[in-house]
Amino acid sequence: MNLVFEDAVRDEIVDISAGYPHFTHLLALKCAETAIIEDTRVVTPEHLRGALEAAAEDAEASLRDQFESAARSQKRERYEALLFAAAQLGKVDFRAAEWRGAYLSVTGLQITQNALNNYLGTLVGATVGDGKIMFRTGHGIYRFSDPRMASFIRIRLGTNSWSSR
Repeated sequence: MNLVFEDAVRDEIVDISAGYPHFTHLLALKCAETAIIEDTRVVTPEHLRGALEAAAEDAEASLRDQFESAARSQKRERYEALLFAAAQLGKVDFRAAEWRGAYLSVTGLQITQNALNNYLGTLVGATVGDGKIMFRTGHGIYRFSDPRMASFIRIRLGTNSWSSR
C-alpha cells in the first residue's frame, strides 16, 4: 500500500521532531500504522493525533522517566503546561520572560516571575548532570538538560486541551 501524508501532517511531523530523525521516523511510523489498520492510503491530522500518544509511549525510557519526574506533583497540569510552553519556544536557551510569554500563549493565563520561581526548584538544576529536566545556563536563562526533551514534550503533551490554544 502506498501511503500519502497530507502536507499539514508532514509539516507538523517536521516541526515537532525538530530535526531529530528518530522522532520523525517514530511519528511517521505510528501514523502509517494507524492508516494501514484503517485501510486508508491518506495519512491525516487525525492519524497524527493518535500517533503522538503511541510515539510518547515508545520513546526512549530516559526521556519518559525524566519527564515524569519533573511533572509528578499535585500540580501536574501546571508543570506540564510550563514544560510545554518551554518546548514551544523552539530555542536552545531561553529567558524566563520568554518562558512566561509562551506560558501565556499556551494556557491563556499569565504567570508572574515569583510564581514561576516556585516551580523552578522541581524543574531546574544547577548543572546538566543533576537529574533535573532543565538547568540554568546564566541568570534567568534556561535550557533542557537533554536537547531532545523539547521534541519529546511536544509529542507527549501535543494533545492536551490547553496545548491547542
